[in-house]
Amino acid sequence: MSEGVRLAGKHTGWPHWTTPENVLDLVRRVGDIAFDPCGNDASIVKAAQTTDHNGLTCDWLECAGMGLTYVNPPYNAAALFVAKCDEEAIRGVNIIALVAARTDTRWAHRAFRTATALCFWGPGRIKFGNPPPGSKVDAPSIPSMFVYWGHHTNRFMSVF
Repeated sequence: MSEGVRLAGKHTGWPHWTTPENVLDLVRRVGDIAFDPCGNDASIVKAAQTTDHNGLTCDWLECAGMGLTYVNPPYNAAALFVAKCDEEAIRGVNIIALVAARTDTRWAHRAFRTATALCFWGPGRIKFGNPPPGSKVDAPSIPSMFVYWGHHTNRFMSVF
């Protein structure tokens, strides 16, 4: 995992950021969140299912069924999670991923080719919860995007 998030000019791999409620409200308008493979102790996602181990190794279809899987990985793990999203989407899992808008990366181009829809967040940056101790900012220095794989593309597009 070579990419990371920059906060106040410092590189960090802080994995405990939380998705803010205003973003989760949008995700929930697309569908109830059945599974969160990227949960942490501070998470407010409140998915029906979470994982207590590595979300990259579990079976998302088994955990989510035909419900919505919401993926907000640490930005430095986006490549691994986009690959997993592709694999699980082929199996029929409906997925919304919130990742860095790193349009210059291979993993982003993979998402562009395989996802059914996407949305760039803006204007401004998402203000995440639970920043690293001592951090003076709550938003990464790079923009964010939502990537959707699934069967409710029109609903995703009308919400986002």
